[in-house]
Amino acid sequence: MNLESIICLIAATLLLFYLAAALLRPEKF
Repeated sequence: MNLESIICLIAATLLLFYLAAALLRPEKF
């Protein structure tokens, strides 16, 4: 795995956590 793949994977993971938090706690958004 090169650096770009790792950065893309981390960005996708953070976005997934953000979407999950927005769905679980919509009153904060």
